[in-house]
Amino acid sequence: MTRHMLLNNIDHQDLRVLHQFAGNFGDAVAVLPAFALEWTELQKNYPILLRAVADPPAQQPRWQAVVLLGFAADENLFLTTTPTPHSTANGWDARYIPLAAEKGPFLIGFQRPGSMLAAEQQQPDPRDAVVHIDVEHPKVTRAAAGLPLFLPQGGASPYLQYISGRLQQIQQSLALAPVLFQALEQLDLIEPLNIEFSLENGEKHRLTGNYSISSARLAALSGDDLQRLNQSGFLPLLYAQLSSLSNIQQLVDRKNQRLRQQQL
Repeated sequence: MTRHMLLNNIDHQDLRVLHQFAGNFGDAVAVLPAFALEWTELQKNYPILLRAVADPPAQQPRWQAVVLLGFAADENLFLTTTPTPHSTANGWDARYIPLAAEKGPFLIGFQRPGSMLAAEQQQPDPRDAVVHIDVEHPKVTRAAAGLPLFLPQGGASPYLQYISGRLQQIQQSLALAPVLFQALEQLDLIEPLNIEFSLENGEKHRLTGNYSISSARLAALSGDDLQRLNQSGFLPLLYAQLSSLSNIQQLVDRKNQRLRQQQL
């Protein structure tokens, strides 16, 4: 159950948020959105895949980017109960946490004089962006273990300022996505990607329905097309997506390690 509210320092002065990651907090998911402006960070730890969107809303791209975190619907191989040298926060085993996970109970809403619109994360909007919070989210608490959202005097806490910056990245990425994917389609740079692998226990897996940038078509582009991609800021994103595919094997390694731990 969710209950989204416009965040303010009167009604929510005493609210705190647990900056922790676990299955009971809703983090046990195998796939999360991969926002364009974070691709260069995501590619250091996660596979970035492209997927077709069924019946996208008007003016929205037919494609979306996702990060792969596991191979079953409720499997996140980056969740851990044991601190590691790469953990950035309790329960997440990587230096960079995807924006879709990091934002926790917060999301972007839009406001205009005289009316309040429902919060909507997936579509950019020209109206003023404001921060909403799901007060029923399992990470929202009033316990001391949570991070405060507001200072005693009413100003935004460092954590809330951090979250506001992450939400701004999401909003900017949502505005960029239609232009990015339009460019990829015009240059015919998207191709199917079949993922096949075997686990140490003998299980064989094949993941379908995924797409990637075509490295061959990208390399064959004319100088003018490459220059336009570079000037738009898209070229580094495309190379980041291609580079991220090497993390599929690292994800398989995590799965094998998880299976070995379960046998102990």
